[in-house]
Amino acid sequence: MVENLSYTAVGLDRAAHLRRDEAWIDARLTNPTTRVAPLWQSLNLIDARSAEPKAVFLNAADGQALVSQAEEVIFLGLDDNTAYAAVDISSLDEATAADIAAGGEFIDLRRLGALMGEPDASIVAYARGMVHWHRRH
Repeated sequence: MVENLSYTAVGLDRAAHLRRDEAWIDARLTNPTTRVAPLWQSLNLIDARSAEPKAVFLNAADGQALVSQAEEVIFLGLDDNTAYAAVDISSLDEATAADIAAGGEFIDLRRLGALMGEPDASIVAYARGMVHWHRRH
């Protein structure tokens, strides 16, 4: 039995007091330290080429192109001064998503999540959960 699933405890400050501040969110989405977790059709961007798969996060510059194409952009929280956001790009066709995935592939997190290290595994699991929740509510 698995004693500790590394993707179950997100260590981000949810920064609830900043979530509705559109100017602050917009500034964070262009900040070079921001990390963007893209999701395509409920699949996370993962680099599975090694024994320990790793989440692939885009920096804000690379993420900006996705932000403009995203169905949804969700601020996840802060880790010190690093902001994390999830972008749902499910409306993009498979070929476009594959181009974005250079260095990784869109994979169902349930397949590899338990093999991933903290804290990134927990952040992409949270990203997937938030995208799922936003789609349904």
